[in-house]
Amino acid sequence: MGYNLLRFWNNDVLTNTESVLEVILNTLASPAPHPSPLPDGERVQGAAEIEA
Repeated sequence: MGYNLLRFWNNDVLTNTESVLEVILNTLASPAPHPSPLPDGERVQGAAEIEA
């Protein structure tokens, strides 16, 4: 679905806040991964439902 999950230890957030923020900012600055395309046929079926 294109979500990117970041996890940090509580101790790192409390004691290394600058490093945690740097990781978050670097992640936000990088391009998001493109989600996998839908299997054959699902895209067409979804488009037909929207048009109906």
